[in-house]
Amino acid sequence: MRTPPQQERGRRSIDAIVDAAEHLIDVRGQVTLSAHELAAAAGISVGRVYYWFPDMSSVVAALCERGLERLGEHFGQVLDESVASADRARFVSRMADLVVE
Repeated sequence: MRTPPQQERGRRSIDAIVDAAEHLIDVRGQVTLSAHELAAAAGISVGRVYYWFPDMSSVVAALCERGLERLGEHFGQVLDESVASADRARFVSRMADLVVE
């Protein structure tokens, strides 16, 4: 991805592109994307896709980064809950559930 956006509009465009990629990959079950498909699914222009992402592999990389951030947040929540309650078995079980998802 290019330099991080300074304005909310840019962040919304990036989110729309990554959301569209996630949806298309989920529906198809494979990672084959075109800028035209992403633009149509995101409701933006093809030029906007290429403005933020130089190629489709960078879109997939952004999607992976988002997934890792979400996973880290979930792990943090589970860890906070488990440490507070000192319930180690529950912690291990919830971590295993997250990995399976």
